[in-house]
Amino acid sequence: MFFELFEFTMNRYVITKSMNRIDCCNLMLKIKDEIFEKNILNKLDKDLTKRFIEKKKSRLLGNKKYKDKIYTIADKSYKGISLYILKPEKIGFIIIYNISPIDAPYVQYMWIDLDNRPIIITQHLLDRYNERIIKSANASYKELIIRFSLNSIDGSGNHVAFDSESKKIIQRIDDGFIFGLEHDDYTVYNTIYESTEGKDSDLKSLARNIKVNWDEFSSSQKADYTRLLNS
Repeated sequence: MFFELFEFTMNRYVITKSMNRIDCCNLMLKIKDEIFEKNILNKLDKDLTKRFIEKKKSRLLGNKKYKDKIYTIADKSYKGISLYILKPEKIGFIIIYNISPIDAPYVQYMWIDLDNRPIIITQHLLDRYNERIIKSANASYKELIIRFSLNSIDGSGNHVAFDSESKKIIQRIDDGFIFGLEHDDYTVYNTIYESTEGKDSDLKSLARNIKVNWDEFSSSQKADYTRLLNS
């Protein structure tokens, strides 16, 4: 099936704009399984963790207040698919799959959550993220997806507001609200708005309250909740 839907040359996958999203999701799930079967993350763990500890010590000794979160990164390519593997402070790893078509002028990225559900992040979201939150004239899409990922994936991704009729989904993150649509087998997030409580809709208000409640949990409570959710 895969061989009919995307080019496969010399053991390399090539994503094109003619490839639909469900087949792209299936491919990334396949790649994720292979990455874990081959213990690729285990091989990176020692180096990324060592660099993270050194970076954290350096910042603590600098006596400066930083807004950006501490992380280390490894740029990898697996069978032609570019991956950004991040080591942040609060969770093990974040894997960002670059699913930008080679024959299209736009970018898009993917996470795969703890429930093995693909989450697609569109260029439109990243453009709005830069326009409304980051406000940088020179930020690359790689910089934007890394920063967006670090500020979005902290365990609260399990807590979203969802409208079953419209399939709209809203998640409250540190930087604002991200909006998307739920499909049968994947989710697409396509824009972001700053957090203005006075302009909350019912769905935004629910997402805000979910995030507020999550932030009030202790680290051990968050860990217990995540462990129970995935047991």
